[in-house]
Amino acid sequence: MVLRCIRLRMPLHGVLLRRKTRETPHRVSREFAAPSVLPSVPVSPQTKTNLLGFLLLLLASAVVYAPAWDGDFLWDDDSYVTENRTLTEPGGLRAIWFSPGATTQYYPLVHTTYWIESRLWGFDPRGYHIVNILLHAISAMLLATILRRLDLPGAFAAALLFAVHPVCVESVAWITERKNVLSLALALGSMLLYFRHREKGGAGLLAASGALFLGALLAKTVVASLPAVIAVMIWWREGRLPRKDTTRLAPLLAIGVIMGLVTVWIERNYIGAQGSEWALSFLERTQLASHNVIFYAGKVVWPSPLTFFYPRWTPDAANFLQWIPLFALAGAAAAGWLLRARIGRGPLATLLLFAGVLFPALGFIDVYPFRYSFVADHFQYHAVPVLVCAIAVLVARTIQRARIPRVGGALLLATTAAGLLGVAHGEAHTYRNLETLWRDTIEENDTAWMALNNLGQMLARRGEHGEAIALYEAAIRVKSPYPKAQNNLATSLAAIGRGDQALAQYRAAIEADPANMNARSNLGLALVNAGRIEEGIAVLKDAIAINPRMPSLHTNLGVAYARGGDVAGALESFRRVVSLTPADPEAHFRVALTLDQAGDRRGALLAMEEVLRIQPGHPGATAWTAQNR
Repeated sequence: MVLRCIRLRMPLHGVLLRRKTRETPHRVSREFAAPSVLPSVPVSPQTKTNLLGFLLLLLASAVVYAPAWDGDFLWDDDSYVTENRTLTEPGGLRAIWFSPGATTQYYPLVHTTYWIESRLWGFDPRGYHIVNILLHAISAMLLATILRRLDLPGAFAAALLFAVHPVCVESVAWITERKNVLSLALALGSMLLYFRHREKGGAGLLAASGALFLGALLAKTVVASLPAVIAVMIWWREGRLPRKDTTRLAPLLAIGVIMGLVTVWIERNYIGAQGSEWALSFLERTQLASHNVIFYAGKVVWPSPLTFFYPRWTPDAANFLQWIPLFALAGAAAAGWLLRARIGRGPLATLLLFAGVLFPALGFIDVYPFRYSFVADHFQYHAVPVLVCAIAVLVARTIQRARIPRVGGALLLATTAAGLLGVAHGEAHTYRNLETLWRDTIEENDTAWMALNNLGQMLARRGEHGEAIALYEAAIRVKSPYPKAQNNLATSLAAIGRGDQALAQYRAAIEADPANMNARSNLGLALVNAGRIEEGIAVLKDAIAINPRMPSLHTNLGVAYARGGDVAGALESFRRVVSLTPADPEAHFRVALTLDQAGDRRGALLAMEEVLRIQPGHPGATAWTAQNR
């Protein structure tokens, strides 16, 4: 079956259609003569082959991502799904579409899918994972269909290799990357309809293609290059770009550029993709871009090792060796152009398509993840099909020209697909939960400072402060200063009784980042716990003057007042917390206990009733109420 998919040709399809057409009149007349029997619809061998091929692609995707079916929510999945207020609050769907700052990124179609799913299966991650896997399989199916329509050998092989390729795991197994799998499926659907329009004409197909392209942009604007991709493919097939295609594609390209600029503005102003970590010169960005193209191509050809955060490469315009990738790419492009009459336009088209699809992630545009690494597997998800297709077509043509038996081609495909599937299946295991992901990332890249810090936080919450401290210290050695890790280190040091060291780390975190309110809040509480109550109160008051709406500052100030015997001051601080977080039962509980301490039993009872209204069965409020009624 695999070889039949590889060797399918459009002329064969036409022969099958003509044969069926000649047989149809006789069959129809017999069916009309027996109206009690439902008419049968003839199914051509090609249709059966297509259906079997699609089922195999779906099965392959399911096998690869089986470890992720029951996986947890991962990094950023909280802001995209579990803590995304637009999914639970009234008017959330409207905010998704018309309030750009309401969601982490303005990709309204993606958040709309989350909104729908939150009503179908709540916040069970399995449903979200399955949707991602289905979208990935659909993209593989669309890829095979497009290649067949272009009458290319190796269509099914390319789709299968894409479906099981390990580089795709990050995009499919990570719920946050619904952006990738949804936008690619829509973009490929748009491309398929455009090619059908070129063959059959009709405004409906062209309009549908444009609608799917707009949907893809609303899922992720990296697909803005799709019109240019189609143009390059037409040039590759025909040697020119007809005027009618230019006329139809130019408006789509303009829309894509506008949407891309909107995304850049949102990345800078809402997400924070600006500052020293993005301060690169144009020459350094050019170096970075060429390096990234080579890096990504290498990962497609040899997908090992893979990791969630790769080491962050540092461009150096004065280093001649770092210009070698650019020289290599420029030489390849020049050779492709000069030799196009001899070797065909395919090599140059492949390079243009691969680099063009990657362009948003090459370094000329600032995106927030660049603060961790300039490369990521999910950055090249849309570009993977380009190289996979080029390789599959090249191998299929080589097999045909060398007259290698079909069994040899089938064995080669099966072996390659099985190898990739095994690697991808293993990679999918690392996305089962956050601890597994962070440990695997650190094993592959011990300079991944964010992973070191985040794993430390997970362990600290479980009370494993010894390992957490070692991880924080490793993160600080890699990235210094690192205020967040210094604050976390201080908290773990305080938890194991190393108070003086904790105070020093809190102060170091504040010195590195004066706006770090968590460090200021924790420093104030640490001073109070050390018996330096007045000093702690002063630190907390200074912090509140900077950020008066941070609840933890008022909570710690209330604790400081209570420790110092100032019940009125404590009550005022705790009531301020209630005004900031009226739905927090613990805030009301602290007010109730303070009222009881002040001798206001009735006020304490009313406050405890409010606690139980917000959280029925609250242990502390339930016990107090039972004793004091």
